Amino acid sequence: MLLLFSSLMNFYQLLRPVILVYKSNHNTRLHALLSTFHRFL
Repeated sequence: MLLLFSSLMNFYQLLRPVILVYKSNHNTRLHALLSTFHRFL
């Protein structure tokens, strides 16, 4: 249980800057993310 919590916290620490950037510059970031996904697909 503690391991799960710590891994979730690590995951959140990784995602937090991404979320902040996404909120601050929503349209262009979303477009770049979509084009990146299309490149992988």
